[in-house]
Amino acid sequence: MRRLSKSEFKTACNCTTKLYYKKKGFPSSNEGNDYLQFLADGGHQVGKLATMQYPEGKDISSGNNHEEAKKQTGLYLKEENITLFEPYIESGQKLIRIDILNKIGNHFQLIEVKSKSYNSKEDPKAQKKGLKDYIYDLAYQYLVLQEYLTQKGEPFTITPYLFLPDKSKHCKTEGLNSLFKLRSEKFSSKIFRAVAVDIDENFKKDIENEDLLVLVPFYDEVIELQEEIKLRSTKFLNSLNPLLINEQAKLNKGCFSCEYNVSNEEFKDSGFDLCWKDKNEPEHSINDLYYSGSLGKKSLGIENLVDHLIEANKLSLYDIPDEFISDGSRGQRQRIQLEFTQSEEEYFSEDMTEDLKWTYPLHFIDFETATAALPYHKGMSPYEAVAFQWSCHTIREPGAEPEHFEWINLNQKFPNFDFARSLKKCIGNKGTVLMWASHENTILRNIFNQMEKYNIEDEALKHWLKGIVKFGKEDKSRLIDMNSFTLDHYFHPKMKGQTSIKKVLPAVLYENSSARISRWLAEFDSKFSLLNENDGRITDPYAQLPSLDIFDGGEKYLKDGGGAMAAYQEILLGLRKNDAESLKAYEKGLLNYCKLDTLAMVIIWEHWKTSLSI
Repeated sequence: MRRLSKSEFKTACNCTTKLYYKKKGFPSSNEGNDYLQFLADGGHQVGKLATMQYPEGKDISSGNNHEEAKKQTGLYLKEENITLFEPYIESGQKLIRIDILNKIGNHFQLIEVKSKSYNSKEDPKAQKKGLKDYIYDLAYQYLVLQEYLTQKGEPFTITPYLFLPDKSKHCKTEGLNSLFKLRSEKFSSKIFRAVAVDIDENFKKDIENEDLLVLVPFYDEVIELQEEIKLRSTKFLNSLNPLLINEQAKLNKGCFSCEYNVSNEEFKDSGFDLCWKDKNEPEHSINDLYYSGSLGKKSLGIENLVDHLIEANKLSLYDIPDEFISDGSRGQRQRIQLEFTQSEEEYFSEDMTEDLKWTYPLHFIDFETATAALPYHKGMSPYEAVAFQWSCHTIREPGAEPEHFEWINLNQKFPNFDFARSLKKCIGNKGTVLMWASHENTILRNIFNQMEKYNIEDEALKHWLKGIVKFGKEDKSRLIDMNSFTLDHYFHPKMKGQTSIKKVLPAVLYENSSARISRWLAEFDSKFSLLNENDGRITDPYAQLPSLDIFDGGEKYLKDGGGAMAAYQEILLGLRKNDAESLKAYEKGLLNYCKLDTLAMVIIWEHWKTSLSI
């Protein structure tokens, strides 16, 4: 009989067809990301800290031996008072492994540990809205535990909780983040299995005395969901037993991001292909439209136009009725996309030439940051942003070549103030500072606030931050957001509805293969070139970056900020933290990735400038 785990229940709630694909073993694009996600979200540290709040707790450590886990759990629950980690609870083919189950007489505390941030000093009702997925998870566990205990025939009560990092709390232990280390338990060079989390035994009592986590009760919310959870779990189990049945979900906009979009030798057709086999495949999809999910008008009887068009098998960008395009700035961008995609031309606004007259020197900057669930220093709160790397390409004057500068911290310390000081030294007080989106402004503003919070006495740095940071909407600043500038002034059909730098750069290079740009890419690094051409056009440089040998899934590229955060965590806390060769490769990978981001901004600016003859 096929069982329904809590992760499978969550999958089925998202899409019943995904449950079928998961049970059948269809390949998923999420495979091979487990270890990176494990590092990036900091859940391993939070989970260990949570269990250390219950020093007498017993770990049901049976690996994948379900029968042994079931036996151990049953024996321990006969005790009057007991705390269990990962107990195995099963009822009618529904199974769960509870993070922490605290039994006090006939009362049970069902505790799910998450690395999601919470603030115990803010409105709990508003915050709980952002925890909906976790509440469904908790409600399913409540149902299974309730059924399991009912079968025992003894009275009981259950209180469900989420155990979350509390942003209102302050760390009591210096270097807390660094006291948690990973150790391989079941591991291969290609597939992530599991890791154990060790702590520095010299600080065990200090860690146990930390109160950075808060128990948030969800009894009312869980009880309110019980009938729905029962109906859903029964429906899902009926699709699993006695035969595995594909309960085909209704196709919708969310399907475009389905993880079952890859194939392999066993499954020649991906899950996505099977779901969409009867649908049209236009060259330009409705999903490509800028903010397509916002299309819909109650006055016309259609709240979600994309879902309506999918049902009608009208999937082309040009199937979108004009009356659904609004008159605001978003609608204006959508109309530009429709017009210039059809004509296969670039769009430059009438004001672009004038607005591109930026003051030299031009500094193109990019930051890499992490938000650590557990703080680096005493007095810090969970999820304070850590700025560990910057890259800058500077153009001193018109016609000058870009000069590159960079800074990175890979030590177990809070780097933010050294980060800001080194950036100040690089870009000084003159010229225009270019960023892509507002992340860099946010980080510099955070650092200014942290200087106040931690009484950092550096008036020169504080004065510099005041002069560069935009604190309010009306503030004037040296910082210019090139993403916002793109939305106002530029479009290329190959960007589709997106303005991320990863989409704009390949589109620009499709149009511009100048000798200057080609040379910058060819000379990117003394050991390798990022210049690769196909049919006379430069291909995406991000795909040319040397890959890293990540533990699970083999080689990977650093393609986004999440990957950079995971690489940073791997260097500080990961399984290769003592492997000098691997750490050097990770450091180089981070430097290359950040450097390409700022060079990409220079290339885009160069294309705009030359296209407009500035």
